[in-house]
Amino acid sequence: KVIRLTTETASIDVRPKFVYSHLMMPHYPYYFDNRGRQRPPEDLTTELITDTSAFVDYLQYANGVYLSLIDTILKRSTTPPIIILAGDHGFRNFKERGDKKYHFMNLAAVYRPDGNYGSYYPRISNVNQFRVLFNDQFKQELLLLKDSTIFLLE
Repeated sequence: KVIRLTTETASIDVRPKFVYSHLMMPHYPYYFDNRGRQRPPEDLTTELITDTSAFVDYLQYANGVYLSLIDTILKRSTTPPIIILAGDHGFRNFKERGDKKYHFMNLAAVYRPDGNYGSYYPRISNVNQFRVLFNDQFKQELLLLKDSTIFLLE
């Protein structure tokens, strides 16, 4: 069953909260094209996993969903929120073997209503995203770790 995220799924709450969510878009299977049209179930074959065109279509659709979700969060938040939108990895289903560095070229975007981005630096990895946030926002003193990635074989 495919569940679409909509602005109606968001609720208004005045209590502070930390929300972490791992969303599966744009992971395979690529359920939608770039216009949000659902792919027929018979098209969702294992061959589709390496179809970069289908991936880019789904990525474009997913980007629209995420932008809408962020707009809704910003509009409905009683306190200006901090938003981190980060991918856990980049595309890694190429037909041909390539450099594994591309597997870790992923989105990492931060919105802070206070505009305090001074502790962020070029090429910050997911290893330090929350450490920087917690140090700046909550006056923690977490040491930054070596920015790195690990390629696990399945």
